[in-house]
Amino acid sequence: MVQSTYCRADVGYVDLNVRNTGVITDFFINTFKAFIIAHFKPIVEDRICRMIKNVINKDMNYILSTMPLQVRISETSIDVLGESFGLPARRPLSKLGDASARNATVLNIINRLRQKNLILDYRLIRDPVIAYGAIEMLSRGEISW
Repeated sequence: MVQSTYCRADVGYVDLNVRNTGVITDFFINTFKAFIIAHFKPIVEDRICRMIKNVINKDMNYILSTMPLQVRISETSIDVLGESFGLPARRPLSKLGDASARNATVLNIINRLRQKNLILDYRLIRDPVIAYGAIEMLSRGEISW
């Protein structure tokens, strides 16, 4: 579960401009302008933090709870093995094909792995730590078939 532990929002320069109110109203607004702005900024800063905490504590946890914990890595649409080893799209390895630049045994092993239903399990082992613009996650990383 991801949870926000601290939030601080700083609203910079704020100005208050009210038009067409009359001389007396302008006088009162200008007199209390600094007071109104001083009380307005903390309210806005607090509301920003509440909105951010709500996004992190509720929305982020919902998104994380709907993410798959396992992915098939031998699917044609993904083909992690082929991409990792710079292989062309799946095709049977020819015994007479050009294997001079590569080790045919390794290619056979990789192609056999491509035929299997490989599943990468990357579920988290511990809760993620998010701080200072970085996310630290410890995940399982187990491949099975």
